[in-house]
Amino acid sequence: MEEFRTCRECGYTRGFHVYFKPDGAQHRIGLICPSCGRAFDIGWVTPRLEGPAEAGAQF
Repeated sequence: MEEFRTCRECGYTRGFHVYFKPDGAQHRIGLICPSCGRAFDIGWVTPRLEGPAEAGAQF
């Protein structure tokens, strides 16, 4: 796969936001276009995240 940087729906070229969706014993990780809101399930999964998210560094 080539670099996936441009939204296939609206053409936005500056990257994506990330989402974590519960799916049984794991979370699916996907991308959301910040311009049009289109979600892309890219097939990434991680073990289910437990507890609240902690604030990290701000950039």
